[in-house]
Amino acid sequence: FREHSVDSEEGSFHLVHLSIKEYIIQCATEHDQSYSRQPRGASPLKFRKSQCHADITRSCLYFLTYHLPPQPLGGSIGRDVKRGDLCKAFPFCKYAAQNWHIHLCKVFESTECPLGRDTPHNYTQDTSRLESQCRTLTAVQEYLSRKFALMAWIEASYVLGFRGTRLENNFGHWLMANVNAPCRCNLKQLGSDYLEFDGYLSQLEIEWGTQLDQNP
Repeated sequence: FREHSVDSEEGSFHLVHLSIKEYIIQCATEHDQSYSRQPRGASPLKFRKSQCHADITRSCLYFLTYHLPPQPLGGSIGRDVKRGDLCKAFPFCKYAAQNWHIHLCKVFESTECPLGRDTPHNYTQDTSRLESQCRTLTAVQEYLSRKFALMAWIEASYVLGFRGTRLENNFGHWLMANVNAPCRCNLKQLGSDYLEFDGYLSQLEIEWGTQLDQNP
């Protein structure tokens, strides 16, 4: 099983066969269609894509906040860290740095979500999913408030070859417009912070991208 499910070059797991992915997705779809009639926890395969993306987003942000050092990754200012050394010291860094914002946006893309972009806002329809989404947004708000952690992520992105990483601009605007959502965090402020940080990333790439690509 290991021989066929692990990419030897990337060191990542993948499904042995496409039919497994199709079966899992089918179980999740059937669960959504009959959600009101199914007992909670009836099958471990009855999960939702949005919930998976929410869990992965929070895991990535937790790693970037509490495991990646909030300081120059080379140990001191002016000292560069090599890509191989960074991946060896922090194996999850490459995935978390590249994908946290991608998973974040996917949390809210599905029409199954109480806070989904294309979903009528019936917030009482599924309180568990709403709570999961709100916890994810709270994690994003906390991460954006940690300036040193953000700087470490930016450095890691250039070291790992993700030059010019940008956040999804439309997602920030959507957050600012979704002011009536019953979340603990202020979505309008979160959207503003999100867009401000995206603007900073754009300006950073324009002014310093080439230099950072050579010496992060």
